[in-house]
Amino acid sequence: MTMYHREGYQEGFLVLRGECLLLVDDQEVSLKQWDYFHCPRDVPHAILGAGEDTTSLVLAVGNRVGPDVILYPRAEAALKHGAGVEHDTPNPKEAYAHVTRPAPDVPFREEFLTG
Repeated sequence: MTMYHREGYQEGFLVLRGECLLLVDDQEVSLKQWDYFHCPRDVPHAILGAGEDTTSLVLAVGNRVGPDVILYPRAEAALKHGAGVEHDTPNPKEAYAHVTRPAPDVPFREEFLTG
């Protein structure tokens, strides 16, 4: 879902389908359908698909009013699952450098619009 990070906003996560692995404060917590995690501000976290079928559906809600200050801290649990950074960084491009690809250049077409 995201790289392990902390931010100045609270968030809530509800597992709608499947199983997830919550990484929080460098600890691992299993989540299953209908489990809810309230993440207070400035608590490092990430959620990953888990279980036999790593496909899951998670509803994430949060407040994004104010400056977007984020830190991707180094955490062994996150590194173990490929969701962490080797060195603390506030830079999303640096944190996601190993997993992002350039977006394909797809020209806009009227058929993209619905009704």
